[in-house]
Amino acid sequence: MKLWLTGTVNSPIASTNSMTPGISTNCAVFSGGESSPSITIPYSSAISPVNSDGLTGAPFSCECWVRPATAAVPSPISLVSMAGVATGGSYPNGSGWEFSEAGQPAAWQLTMRSQGGVVNLAAANAITPAQWNHLAVTWDGTAAKFYVDGVAAQSKAVPGYLAMPNYAGTIGAGPNTGGGNFDGAIAEVAFYTYALHPATISNHFALGQSILSATAATTASLTKP
Repeated sequence: MKLWLTGTVNSPIASTNSMTPGISTNCAVFSGGESSPSITIPYSSAISPVNSDGLTGAPFSCECWVRPATAAVPSPISLVSMAGVATGGSYPNGSGWEFSEAGQPAAWQLTMRSQGGVVNLAAANAITPAQWNHLAVTWDGTAAKFYVDGVAAQSKAVPGYLAMPNYAGTIGAGPNTGGGNFDGAIAEVAFYTYALHPATISNHFALGQSILSATAATTASLTKP
């Protein structure tokens, strides 16, 4: 099952014009800073699958396209945050997962929260400002895999991964994790109730990259003197 994002915009979000050429549908531009807008995704077991114990997470995947306005981040910045408080036990690190910009120099990062603590998976390369990247996470019930531009950047076992029952998700911010607000564009956020095959993720990246290349070529031809 695949689900496109639907949510509530918490304040005005810009059109994609300032971040083109790029992915033109299901795209929003965020301004960063304390007053930055965000999108709230109501809780659903379809986007935060939970096992029969009502606490640990069942298999899922999520993917999106992101284009940061800057790579200078003094502290972690949240892109897509599906995290909240863990109920049913004493887990001080909370539950759920999150895509973020983190580190110096900044790199894309996936954070998974489990009964044993926080597990971070990070991209090897630093972020390039104003460049589109495709991010994906898969969780098969045992291991989490973090993909950047169609390639697995890192894979780690996450024993006791905690889902986030009854908590809303957020695009463009991380109110439940302390992450800062994102400055840039986020497009094509999609959720799946199973772990995507690596070839599928690679194909999705290739398709998006062809769209970006065609858009850039069209824009160049229109602006050429």
